[in-house]
Amino acid sequence: MGTYLAAEDPEDSDLIFASRYSDMQESLKLLTELNRRELLSPTAFSTSVHNAVPGFATLIRASRSPHSGVSAGVDSFVMGLTEALTRTAFDPARPVTYLFHEAALPHEYRAHALEGSDCFTLCVSLSARPTTLHDRAFILSHAEPEETHAHPRGLENARAFVRLLGDETTEARLIGTRSNLWVRRVNA
Repeated sequence: MGTYLAAEDPEDSDLIFASRYSDMQESLKLLTELNRRELLSPTAFSTSVHNAVPGFATLIRASRSPHSGVSAGVDSFVMGLTEALTRTAFDPARPVTYLFHEAALPHEYRAHALEGSDCFTLCVSLSARPTTLHDRAFILSHAEPEETHAHPRGLENARAFVRLLGDETTEARLIGTRSNLWVRRVNA
């Protein structure tokens, strides 16, 4: 949430939050307390739900703009980005802030992590119209059909998108189990 609060965010932008696990540390703590037959804290429970991050973030910013939480397993980054880009296409005048966060898994779950247990956070403002905050233009399309449903890349998709934002590459193929996206930077 700190990344979102520190980001330069256009006023009244929609917030799309995507995460595969959200706050598994808090969830594991609650499960442990439940297993010990301890009383659960309602406050702790409310912070453990997936959409707690965008809910608290918009409360802190006193924003009345809509927010959504996306969790799609290994496809969470791609599906969250798809939701954010769909919102910009639906309402080109309204900017969208896309916040993706993957927390490191607790020790108890690390052996089950498909891609390790890295912590990764990205916050980017998207708009269909250029503004002073938006200095990159992209073209989005579906990847070639023969690549659809290839081995999903989870966090590697997020890293590929960051390389695209950082001018390290001119295109990124984001491979998921449900859909693939091809994002190309437009030369200005």
